[in-house]
Amino acid sequence: MKYTLINDRITAEITYRRGKLAAVDIKKGTFDFELLGLLVPDKEKDIDTNILLPNETKQQKNAFYQPAMLAWNNFYTARAGIDYRFTAADGIALSKIGDHLRKLAADDANTAVEMWKHILGRWETLDDFYRNTPDLKFVNSQLNRILIQVKNGKQGFAAASKHDDADDLRRNFAR
Repeated sequence: MKYTLINDRITAEITYRRGKLAAVDIKKGTFDFELLGLLVPDKEKDIDTNILLPNETKQQKNAFYQPAMLAWNNFYTARAGIDYRFTAADGIALSKIGDHLRKLAADDANTAVEMWKHILGRWETLDDFYRNTPDLKFVNSQLNRILIQVKNGKQGFAAASKHDDADDLRRNFAR
């Protein structure tokens, strides 16, 4: 298992295998052996979780990834009529999308999945440029713009700031 050590002098990733200290990877600062002996125990069972924080496990990361991938595959199949050819680059793009949505969702994977499903559910409201490019690598590269359009509608970012009551009135007459 991996842990992260953060204090005012150092940031390091500590790895234990079979309950014993296996590796110390220094990310920032300098590490002397005296400090190592004080902060990092030889055995995993002796860890003080106030000093060493457990790293996020793969299972926690998958809390977004697996449901989001299923939602994407269902969305794509319904839209295109064929299965999506999922590549390693698509997996990386989906992970990065998940990282951003989890940040927006206060690190809650379930809320991030719901946000992803909401984006896919509102796909038809996007501009043609985005709507006609259902590719995870593209979605990842344009995620901020897509989120703005999902939130504000087709008017996007610039037009949203210029919106006024006259625009609403004109829209009502156009219907």
